[in-house]
Amino acid sequence: MHTQLLVCNQITPDVQYTLGTIINHIKVKVLPAVVDLPFLLKIIDMPKNEEVFTEIKITNSLGEILSTISYVHRNYRKEGEVPGVDHYFEVALLVEELGTITIECYIDDEKMNWYPIQIDIENEL
Repeated sequence: MHTQLLVCNQITPDVQYTLGTIINHIKVKVLPAVVDLPFLLKIIDMPKNEEVFTEIKITNSLGEILSTISYVHRNYRKEGEVPGVDHYFEVALLVEELGTITIECYIDDEKMNWYPIQIDIENEL
């Protein structure tokens, strides 16, 4: 089983997902700030007839958990397709400090993937 995480400025859910610009950093005007984090989780080559427990943890640079999302995933793809799932999330996250936040993906308590995002102050001139 393999996972991918993509964080974009915008994701349009439909029959297929339309992804905006992939982001690696977010600039805020002041702290604290609420930032929207739209992201797509792809689980590839998952067991065909089993459920997997998926947990998304968003942590700050100290490893403190800022948000947790839990979900049970099951393959609904047709026979002949690679078993898996695409799941769109959008989290409104309270950010209280600058630095790196990390979106971590766990499946059945095993860390499968992670995606770092740098939080900086927007410099207005």
